[in-house]
Amino acid sequence: MRVTFADLPRLSDLALIDGAFDPLHAGHISYLQAAHQFSGVPLLVSLASDADIRAKGREPLLPAEHRATVLEAISGVAAVHIKDRPTDAVLEHLRPKAYIKGADWSGKLPAEQIDVCARYGIPIHFTDTPMDSSSRLLADWSVRDADRQLDALEAYMAAQAVTPSERYDREYFEGEWRTTAPAYTLEARRKAEGRHPKILKELFAGMSVLDVGCGPGFLVQMLRELGMDAGGIDPSKEAVALAQHGNRVVCGNVESLPPKIAQVAICREVLEHLTVTEVAVMVAELFRVARKAVYITTRFHPSPRSVFDVTDERDVDPTHQTLLTQPLLRALCALNGGRRRRDWESALDWQGKGRVLCYEVH
Repeated sequence: MRVTFADLPRLSDLALIDGAFDPLHAGHISYLQAAHQFSGVPLLVSLASDADIRAKGREPLLPAEHRATVLEAISGVAAVHIKDRPTDAVLEHLRPKAYIKGADWSGKLPAEQIDVCARYGIPIHFTDTPMDSSSRLLADWSVRDADRQLDALEAYMAAQAVTPSERYDREYFEGEWRTTAPAYTLEARRKAEGRHPKILKELFAGMSVLDVGCGPGFLVQMLRELGMDAGGIDPSKEAVALAQHGNRVVCGNVESLPPKIAQVAICREVLEHLTVTEVAVMVAELFRVARKAVYITTRFHPSPRSVFDVTDERDVDPTHQTLLTQPLLRALCALNGGRRRRDWESALDWQGKGRVLCYEVH
């Protein structure tokens, strides 16, 4: 049975236990059984909310509603209350037959709980059951799973091959294969970009912009039309040859540029074409050449099983070989000294595609 705080006074013939039970494990079952046997009355479980778990520094594995449903199915549990206030307030409102905690809480109960129990004569009992910690179990599992996923990442990386710059030729940008991919003409890009160039101008007014991996430089052209100091670099000679004259687009690799050459470094829809190793190098280079900000868009892994999961997207583009998870790419940015700017991301992700990361450079 699920109950609210207002229901508690009519349930005072129960014993109270509390906890997160996230995840429920064998130690919890022993605790519940011992509490029921000791008290001789049914149990009310005061269940930590999702917010309570987050306040202790982690995300809940299971939402409170799911945890409550599992606890309700256990013999001896008469009711479950998802807490919306401290346990001492629950004790005072319920005034249970007993308050039962695990042995690991002996000598550690908060003074507020002890005071309430003393005031109303609520006995406190500590069960002598095997101790275990959901948080420790989760931490141990996460380390083991991360190790397994890193093995998979290393194997994926070993099988990757660098795509030569010659692959991005006129056929890549204008070929018939794009009947299943967005057209890459200036007119098509103007439509696709929409108000994006104007947002860039608003966010980075008066700043110089370098578009890394700019292809034919269509975004560079749009920014320059708005009066921005913009330029681009791309390793493909044929891609650069498609740029409009005077667009300040050069052929080359970002590694050849001097440090802090522009205030804002942009890298849009490039990382998915690189190997994982190249992605790590590219992120470091973006922070090396930028003085103020780094703006990245990329396609992220659509259904990752861990932070380190990676996949490709050959059905969208035959050269899409690296779709990382957003947390992993964020880690690379943080390791290069970036400070995330969610306000910039919100403004630039005006289409709500969830592909934008923006960082201040420090």
